Amino acid sequence: MNTPKFVFALLILAKLFLAATIILYFWNVNTLVEITKLPLYVLILTVVYIGFQMVTRRFSKKQNWWDWIYYIGLAAIMLPVVMAKPENEKIFHLLTDFGILFLLLPVLIDGYNFVKNQKETI
Repeated sequence: MNTPKFVFALLILAKLFLAATIILYFWNVNTLVEITKLPLYVLILTVVYIGFQMVTRRFSKKQNWWDWIYYIGLAAIMLPVVMAKPENEKIFHLLTDFGILFLLLPVLIDGYNFVKNQKETI
């Protein structure tokens, strides 16, 4: 395996870990304060995820449609911070619970394509 493929594989695994950690945070919170006042570590993990997503995009030969859907996950993280109120708390909990899954989707598709392409070259 050459170096760019190895780095790409490491980035996929790192994004998988970051997405899973962010998803677990939002799945384990139950109060309005926990989705409106995000802990610093969640924000740092999100920024690192964005950076890794940008780097993996540089390794791609073409721009894929799934490279952009993580923005839905980012919106699901940030919308409650500015828009959630006690009256609509349940809606925003649903938004975060399902919206952040869009952080995982590009990682899974990249991982699937990476493994599929490795099998084709063997």
